[in-house]
Amino acid sequence: MLTFFSPDPFERNLGTFRKVPNEGELFYELVKDGNDLWNATFFCGSCALLRRTMVEKIGGIAVETVTEDAHTALKLHRLGYTTAYLAIPQAAGLATESLSGPASGFAGRAARRRFSGSTTRSPAEA
Repeated sequence: MLTFFSPDPFERNLGTFRKVPNEGELFYELVKDGNDLWNATFFCGSCALLRRTMVEKIGGIAVETVTEDAHTALKLHRLGYTTAYLAIPQAAGLATESLSGPASGFAGRAARRRFSGSTTRSPAEA
């Protein structure tokens, strides 16, 4: 789980920082807990602890995709491994300041939406 000390561009422009729950709270506090209930959780970015022997059995982190965290978890689940979500902040940082550019984080969100759809089409290739 990651928490931010600064508002993202939407929160800054709308004046909602720390007044209205943001999308991260929805994802980390509701979605991830639900995924954990069904052994379907996956690591997100830098807050992960993976057993090296397990990762080696699946050929390493799934670098062939921009959603390497979710793909790696799917490969681990396919071999019968389980995952767990720890619902306390493990890292803190600053939110992106811009809506454009590779560091904005918004390109990654689009990739995750595409990944979510692709898992329903071809789970054997995940």
